[in-house]
Amino acid sequence: TIFGGEIIDLFRHVLTETLCRCWFLLQENISKKILFTTITSKVPSAFYEFLRLLGIRKEQIIVVSKVTQVKSILIPDQSLMLFSWYMDRWIDVYCCMRENVLKELKQAIFPNKLYLTRSQLPKKDCIGEEYFEDFYQKRGYEIVAPETLSLIEQIALIYNAKEIICTVGTLSHIYIGSTKHWLSYLKENNIS
Repeated sequence: TIFGGEIIDLFRHVLTETLCRCWFLLQENISKKILFTTITSKVPSAFYEFLRLLGIRKEQIIVVSKVTQVKSILIPDQSLMLFSWYMDRWIDVYCCMRENVLKELKQAIFPNKLYLTRSQLPKKDCIGEEYFEDFYQKRGYEIVAPETLSLIEQIALIYNAKEIICTVGTLSHIYIGSTKHWLSYLKENNIS
């Protein structure tokens, strides 16, 4: 059994903390069971899709939410400490996902310029989003609400775009591992 990490029920945390031990799964053809812990009863649907894109079958995954004893367990190092440091092997996980998505969608055509909007989120947290959508659409950007797309579509769009504009936050997290494109953040300023 291999310890995969803790599942946190937020998309951005699955992308960062939950997957930070998964670099080990890329080292060889892993057929062992992979144990993940969670303190919630809900496992984000994207979690299984992320692991599938790393070549992990759902049957290999064990999710526990209570004290569990195993005969032996291998615990890979974390490749990320949020807000502190990361190792190159953390990026390898996202590069692997990207390559697998591109294999699946090899015939698809994607826009070169994206504006990632927050206007479709259930909880509105951005004032004037319609202005930015109109502004960037007039300049040739495709307006995309990532949460309305499948995980594979999100990854494909992000990694195929040449220019991406978005606000700082979860919208940009899936950009991890892309080094050949231009990403620009719209950032709020605190004016006193």
